[in-house]
Amino acid sequence: MCAQTNINNFEVIVIGGGQAGMACGWHLQRQGRDFVILDAQDRPGGVSSFSVQ
Repeated sequence: MCAQTNINNFEVIVIGGGQAGMACGWHLQRQGRDFVILDAQDRPGGVSSFSVQ
């Protein structure tokens, strides 16, 4: 299930919840910015969240 997010309420929109997107979010949070991370997948982490079994 996807949550509805009003993207007009944020200073910054980060596209992608992979390693770079999460690092960007970390830096934005440390700067006190109001941001949201949007990702097509249902969990963050990008390619690194999928493991070969």
